[in-house]
Parts: sequence; structure tokens; C-alpha cells
Amino acid sequence: IIPKSVKKIYSYAFENCSSIRNLVIPDTVTLIDKGALKGCSEIRELSIPFVGRDANSYDADYATCCLGYIFEPSYKSISSGDFTYNCNVPSSINKVVISGSKKLPKYAFSRCMNIREIVLPEDLEVIGRFAFNECNSWKYRTIPSSVSIIEDCAFASTQSYPEVKMLIYFDDTESSWKVQKNGSNSLPWTNVGPMNKDPTVNAKKICHTYDIYRWKKIE
Repeated sequence: IIPKSVKKIYSYAFENCSSIRNLVIPDTVTLIDKGALKGCSEIRELSIPFVGRDANSYDADYATCCLGYIFEPSYKSISSGDFTYNCNVPSSINKVVISGSKKLPKYAFSRCMNIREIVLPEDLEVIGRFAFNECNSWKYRTIPSSVSIIEDCAFASTQSYPEVKMLIYFDDTESSWKVQKNGSNSLPWTNVGPMNKDPTVNAKKICHTYDIYRWKKIE
């Protein structure tokens, strides 16, 4: 456990600390810089106040706003002039707890294929685009009632429905939602009603029927 007196964790602060199994970073920390946990290859459980470099990483670039930033992500150029991205999150991590963020940034857990449990903060309001892209090992997903916006493709997967074996539970099954297709803010919104108490129905709606839609709770 890192003391609450710590405010910033700089690059390579825990580099190659492979003896760490469980790490709790308190809510008092406002910055976790690139590669702070590089080489921490045996972490099983990680508790962090936010995903990315800091709590304002919601609209940052791909690398800065994802979990892999603190493990030092890497890039590899390909012939087209584009690049492939490796988040470098250790395969040993089974559980991640986010303790203090109201916005989960785009690509937050993108390609974190081995994480089996992600605990979201109870006051989370927004889930960004592709936040859980290819998180295929996270089967039982609970979305807090505080969430009012889910950006398009938040639960995207390389698996097609019904091959996606996930359950999405919503604490709030009373409020109605509306959806808007990705492409333009001028496109119309469609009322799709409340989330279902059946998590398999929610998974089908979010990952298949309205996978490229933005979701917004109707207040």
C-alpha cells in the first residue's frame, strides 16, 4: 500500500519490482507517469484512483488514457505507415479496482484480455469509447447506477454475438436510455427503454444491436 501522503508517482518508480503481487494506489495520487510500473510482471490485483496518466486523461491520446500507460506501452510500425499498439499490461493481473474516477477514458482497458474482474467506482458517470475493447476474460460486468453515458463501442469485442460470453448487469434497471448512432451529433436519438434485469439481454443490446451507438440515460 502506498502512503496517502504520496501525490505523484513518476516514470519507472517501481521498475522491475517483480515481487509486487497486490498494489493499492490511494486516491490522493493525482499523477501516475509513463512506465511507473514497468516490469512489475507478477501483479495479481491492482487498485488505482483512475486509468491513464491522471484523472483528466478522458480525452487524451490512445496511449496516455489506457491502463497500459503506467506499464509503458509500446508501438510497432507496419508497412502501411500506421502502427500496432501493445498495452503491455502484465498477463498476471486478474483484478483491477478503480477507486475514484467519474469518467473512464476511451480505450481504458483496451486489449486487456486476461483481466477477469474490473470493479468500477460507485460514482462513475461516463464510460468512454472502446473502454473495454477485447476484454474477453471479464465475463460478469456490473455497471453502477451513477453511469449516465456509455460511448459507442465501449464493449467492443473481436468475438461476434452470440459468441461473446459476457453478462452485463446494471444496478439501475428503472431509468430509460436513448441511443445515437456514431457519426454525427446531429443524428437523431432513439428511446430504447430501461436496461434489463437479465444480463444476457443487456449484452446483446450493447454488444450487438446497438454496438456502434452512444448511450445516454434519460433523466
